[in-house]
Amino acid sequence: MAPGKKDLVRYREVRRADVLDDQKSASEILDANSSLTQEQLQELILSQVKRIIWDSQTGHWNDDFITSDVSALYDLSRGTPTFNAACEATDIIGDLVCIPGPPSGGLISTTRVDITNNNKMPSIGVIINKTSPIRCRVQTTGLVAYTGLIPGKRYFVGYDGRPTTPPPTPSIGEFMFLQPIGTAPDANTLLLTPSPIFTKLHG
Repeated sequence: MAPGKKDLVRYREVRRADVLDDQKSASEILDANSSLTQEQLQELILSQVKRIIWDSQTGHWNDDFITSDVSALYDLSRGTPTFNAACEATDIIGDLVCIPGPPSGGLISTTRVDITNNNKMPSIGVIINKTSPIRCRVQTTGLVAYTGLIPGKRYFVGYDGRPTTPPPTPSIGEFMFLQPIGTAPDANTLLLTPSPIFTKLHG
């Protein structure tokens, strides 16, 4: 027989979580057994999720851990080195960035590169995410998503602060820095390998 309205209301209340404790210790989780109540099991599972993210450090299962500079399993499995940084509001995902000065708000400072500016070179990585207008996540090496690349071609830092090929050349009477930034294995991926060696060219 289909449940009545009172039964549905009761079920909605019964199935609500009473506790969300996620601070159980490793030994408490290890001692789990079949006599646990649903609430106790819930606490142990949440605690294990917390430990996967934070180990024994301060934190909770539902924290936005990426903004705390903790790498996701996806990044770790790919061996992708990333870090959180302070950036300019005008910088966007895909921009190549440099470190122009000291940290800001406890974060490494970054800004979009400019190959015509001594103070905005060399590139150390690319913005792969923005968590706020002035906070971003930077990847320093590895595979990065782009579009319209030419497979097999070597890419350089461009005038617009993004990868380009062929290499840019300075106008007459001007100068620029030439820095290799990576190679495209396919049309939608750049193997990011910023060269520590960059050359100043004069037009």
